[in-house]
Amino acid sequence: MSSIGDIRAAASCPENHEIYRAMVDLEARSTFAFQGSRWLADTAPHLLDADMRRAVTRARLAAHERMQLEARLPRHLLYVKGWPTSVPSHEDAELLASIRRRVSTLLGIDADYLTGPAVRDRYGDLIAAKPDRPAGT
Repeated sequence: MSSIGDIRAAASCPENHEIYRAMVDLEARSTFAFQGSRWLADTAPHLLDADMRRAVTRARLAAHERMQLEARLPRHLLYVKGWPTSVPSHEDAELLASIRRRVSTLLGIDADYLTGPAVRDRYGDLIAAKPDRPAGT
């Protein structure tokens, strides 16, 4: 990724202002900073209108809550190489569903698998579909 100096230099060019605003909009909608903990919105806030600055402020708050929720995920249920390793217990599935519900509300997205049974079914489907499963499992 670019250094902060390179990002500032790019943002100072008028021909880059629209793409800068579009990328800040992605930060605001996703709640993910452009570079880890460094928000692109901080590079040239003077290029953002009041609505976008408010959206970024909301995104930062949502990002903080999203990260706290994600920290509650049991490690044994995290995907490995993009795939689940086991079907969650009923209790873990309810926890996952509650986190999914809250994160989808924070991000304003219409998510699936928002109940414990739906989460368990989805994990089972993914494990069954995993391409490198040993034969007969």
